[in-house]
Amino acid sequence: MSEIRGVLLDWRGTLVVAPTYPWLVRTALERAGRPSGDVQVHEVLSRLRSADATAVESSEVDTDADLHRAAHMAWFREAGVDDDLAETLYAVESDVALNPFVDDVGDLLALDRLGLAARDVLMVGDRGSWDGAATDLGMTTLLLPPLNRPDERRLHRVLRLLD
Repeated sequence: MSEIRGVLLDWRGTLVVAPTYPWLVRTALERAGRPSGDVQVHEVLSRLRSADATAVESSEVDTDADLHRAAHMAWFREAGVDDDLAETLYAVESDVALNPFVDDVGDLLALDRLGLAARDVLMVGDRGSWDGAATDLGMTTLLLPPLNRPDERRLHRVLRLLD
């Protein structure tokens, strides 16, 4: 096996806390200037849960920004979410400012370029069903437990592997 020369990091669940659907819906309703009480949030969540989210839950949506947007918009449309709320839901889902970084991310992001062969890269993620696909490309993969709070310090494990 070759030496690890770079690290590829998954976004949600590894570097930032993944938002919950109730939070996502409530935030979107608030941003859209709509009532955002428990009843309204539950109504939208019920619609989303009744629609086919297979494309949104696929690991392929993380490989292409256009595919990501198309999958989400199709899901919202199938759930009967109106266009304005669908756009707001997607804007909230995609707003990087609403994703708090894990506290120890700064130590890890001294790694600023890859340009490497897959065999020289370590993939760090939080879900084997999605992030484990890097092994198919020949990448060594480290799966960490999914992040629940920004103060969960665990990225030091990556740095230890690289020492």
